[in-house]
Amino acid sequence: AKKEPQTFQIDLRNLDLDDNDAAAVLKGLLEHKMPFGSLLAGGNPRLTDTTFVHLLQLIRSCGIKSGGRLKQLELSGARGMGTNSLVLFSQELLSGLRGLCVLRLDGIVIGEMWQKLAGKMHGLAQLKELSLSEMQI
Repeated sequence: AKKEPQTFQIDLRNLDLDDNDAAAVLKGLLEHKMPFGSLLAGGNPRLTDTTFVHLLQLIRSCGIKSGGRLKQLELSGARGMGTNSLVLFSQELLSGLRGLCVLRLDGIVIGEMWQKLAGKMHGLAQLKELSLSEMQI
């Protein structure tokens, strides 16, 4: 059986990061090409759509380079997620995020993107925990 590569947990929860703070963290993660299995970024309401796009691109890039798959993604309270990051997120649900076991999207404003996201979540066969409380759909 093929062995899963060693992955790391990136825990950025409740740090109240802004885009400048996040840019430095994302740059460091990209430079070190760390394969991460968990990305916990909830509780950072000041991050904007642009940062979430970069974050999702990093997830894709690190997954491709390491051969690993993200197992846990927590974006609760990501009020800054907008159209661009939600479109990329929905695309990644069919590829780079396919192996998710835990997905937390509490308090995110989804709006008209909900139907698109909900349809693609059916492909998350390994998902064991899904948290969508207080979403604005």
